[in-house]
Amino acid sequence: MTDPTTEWWESPAVGGFRGVAARFIGLVRDREKYTPPELLHLVHPLLAELYAAGYALPEKPAEAYGEDDDDDDATSPPSDPVALEAHSARWRLICFGLSKQIGARWNSYQEVFDPYADPPELPVTGSLSDDLADILLDLEDGEMLWERGDFDSAVWEWRFGFESHWGEHVTGALRAIRTLAAVHDLGFPPRAPDV
Repeated sequence: MTDPTTEWWESPAVGGFRGVAARFIGLVRDREKYTPPELLHLVHPLLAELYAAGYALPEKPAEAYGEDDDDDDATSPPSDPVALEAHSARWRLICFGLSKQIGARWNSYQEVFDPYADPPELPVTGSLSDDLADILLDLEDGEMLWERGDFDSAVWEWRFGFESHWGEHVTGALRAIRTLAAVHDLGFPPRAPDV
């Protein structure tokens, strides 16, 4: 039975998610400490944890929506051109840094977004640097809301982003790194690394 005084964002799953997200953010932010194989070996299991923790995030219950709640406002990019440019500049800095660090040999991969499409989709090129940068920024955006005390919006953003954006980047990167480890020259580490 749920404690009626507990808010929906106080779920233990949110605390678990924030812990995994903090480890991911820290790893990607400190990426220059690692060689490309070390970075990919560290991020590989963390992506699986992040997916599981995102999947476990609670959905905002219907009774938590007020009359003035507008989901479009919560997910729309800022309309302020300065804020948009600042976000784009952050993404470019992170993505291009990751691309250079990971290297061309491992950064790009082929994928299809809908493996059930009829007729089948043609493969497109994915990018580990884009995946990791997008995940990082989405997690950080939610964490900024959390730190401002807007817990409702933070958890809603993380859950919505899992379902609509960063979750796709997690699965793409996870499959790409797994393939590098199993089929190509990355290999698996001799033991599970600590993050």
